[in-house]
Amino acid sequence: MAPRQTGSRWNFDLVTATAGDLDILPCTIWKEQAAKISAKLEEGGRSLEKAMTSGMVLKIQGTTWLGNDGRLYVKVTSIEPDFSRRGRLHAEVQQGMAAIRKAGVSSERLRRTYRHADPRKAFHGVGVKFRTTDVRPARIMVLGPAEAQGVGDFKSRLESDKASRLEVLYRATSWTAKSNIETMQAHFNEALRQEMDLVLLVRGGGHWSDLRGFEREDLALAIHNSRVPVATAVGHEANLSLADRAAALSFATPTAAAEAISNELRREQRPAPKQKREEEVADTDKEKDPVLQEMKGAQLHAALLARDIQNVSAAYNNDLLEYAERRVRTISRLTTAAVAAALTIILGSEQTLTLFQAAAGPTGDWLYIALVTVLSASLVWQYLAGRKISQPSSKPMKYPYSTVEAWRLATKQVRSVKGLRELRHHRPL
Repeated sequence: MAPRQTGSRWNFDLVTATAGDLDILPCTIWKEQAAKISAKLEEGGRSLEKAMTSGMVLKIQGTTWLGNDGRLYVKVTSIEPDFSRRGRLHAEVQQGMAAIRKAGVSSERLRRTYRHADPRKAFHGVGVKFRTTDVRPARIMVLGPAEAQGVGDFKSRLESDKASRLEVLYRATSWTAKSNIETMQAHFNEALRQEMDLVLLVRGGGHWSDLRGFEREDLALAIHNSRVPVATAVGHEANLSLADRAAALSFATPTAAAEAISNELRREQRPAPKQKREEEVADTDKEKDPVLQEMKGAQLHAALLARDIQNVSAAYNNDLLEYAERRVRTISRLTTAAVAAALTIILGSEQTLTLFQAAAGPTGDWLYIALVTVLSASLVWQYLAGRKISQPSSKPMKYPYSTVEAWRLATKQVRSVKGLRELRHHRPL
C-alpha cells in the first residue's frame, strides 16, 4: 500500500490485513537496488513501476533493521515477478466502487483522472442533484474531531475572511475504520432537520491507515443518499477515497474547503429571510461579466434567471452523455464478448477448419485464415475504440445537429462509440 517515489528510491508498506487490525511493515528500495530489481523484473515482462501499485500482492527479499522510532523496517533487495493486484484492501475498495456506481454516482467521479474540486468555482452546478441550480453554503454543519488541526485550519481560514456571513454548526466526530455508521447517519438527519445547506466532513492528513474509514462502503452510500449535500475535506491530496467520490464535492484540504465557501459567499450572498433580492452582483461575477453591472431591476433578475437555466441545461446535457456512455459501453462489451467467443470456438475446434475445407475446397484454408483475421481485427478495434470512448471525436460530423433538442434525441439513441464521440464533439454550450 501507499507506494511513493522519491528520486530513484521507492517506499511502500507491506500489509497483513486481519479481522481485527492491520500489521504494517514499511519497506524501502534504495537507489542502488532499484536498477537491479527493475532489470530483473523486465526480464519477465514486468516492471518496478507496475509492482509499485496499491493492492499488489508481492513476495520480496531484503534485510530488516530497527528504526529510531522502535519500528521494524525492510531494505528490499529483490521482488519476485509473480505479483498481481489482488490485495484484500484493494478488493474492498473495488467492491465499494461497484456499490456506489450501482447507487448512481456519476461515472465521471469514478474515473482515475477525477480530481478534487477547484476552490475558485467549486459550487457551480452542484445543486442539480438536489433540485436547485446551485448550493449556497450559508449554513453548514462541520463534522470533525474536536480540537484537531484540520478543524482548526478550517476555522482559521474562515475567520480571516471578514466579508463572509456564515452560520456554522460544529459537531465533534472522529471517524475511523471501526466507527458506527449510525452515528454519521444521525448527523446527516440532524442537518436535514436544521435546514443546513451543506454538511462538511473535515479531517487533517495522516498515514493512509488512519484514513481507511473514508474508504468504507457504508459511509460512501450514506453520503450519496444524504438529502443534504455532503462535501469532504480530508487532508490527502494524492488520492481520492470512496467518500470523496460519493460526495457532492471533495476538497484536497480543510483550508481549501474554507476558501471555496468564502469564495462562493463573496460571489453571491444569500438574501436574509423574507427580504427581496435587490440589485446586487458579486464582485467575481462583475469581473467576469461587466455587462451585468449596467443591468437593474427586472433586467438583472432576468439575466440571472437565464444564467441559472443555462446551468441546469448544461447539467442535463452531462447526464444525457453519462447515460449514453453507459449504454454504448454495455453494447461494446457484449459485442466484444460475442466476437471473442466466436474466435475461441473457431480456434479451439479442428472441426471448424474441416468444415471450411469441405465446403470451399482448396480455398478453405484461406477462408478460415481470413475469418480469424477479421475477428481478431474486430477485437483490436473494439479495444482501441473503448479507450477513446470518453474523448470527443477529432473530426466534426458532416451534418451536425441543428438544434439542442435534436442533439439530445441523438444521445438517447446512440449505440456506437463513433456516434458517441461525435456527440461529444458537437456538445451544446
